[in-house]
Amino acid sequence: MKIALTLINFPEKYIPKEWRIEHNIKLLEVDGRCEALEAILEFNNNDNRDLKKLLSSFKIQLRSKKILHEGSRLSKYSANKEILEFKSNRGHSRLFGFLSENSGSIIICTNGYWKTTGKKAKQDAAFRRADTLRNLYFD
Repeated sequence: MKIALTLINFPEKYIPKEWRIEHNIKLLEVDGRCEALEAILEFNNNDNRDLKKLLSSFKIQLRSKKILHEGSRLSKYSANKEILEFKSNRGHSRLFGFLSENSGSIIICTNGYWKTTGKKAKQDAAFRRADTLRNLYFD
């Protein structure tokens, strides 16, 4: 069975169009479902201030070009250093993705999760899911 993968635009409501174009930020949709967008909407419902912190951190990292030049890709996940993890500053929201250089430098957001204290298994599962989605994209 063939899986349908589509890159969709990051909602302008959360990141201005000029940022999305300059940095080529997309969300990965798999068979009509976009886990990254679902996570963003959930973050917005849980705590709008936390989402704002996440997006602010995201913008700072883009501005510093850290993502494009650091080998670690901002990740603490040891299984795959290609997975990006965007965190809110002292908050709960996490957004995952990867960098695709197939057609220029594209940041592709895959999924996210709401971090709670002591939930390492949930965090590891979110990293594994991002890795799985990245592998689907490149296959």
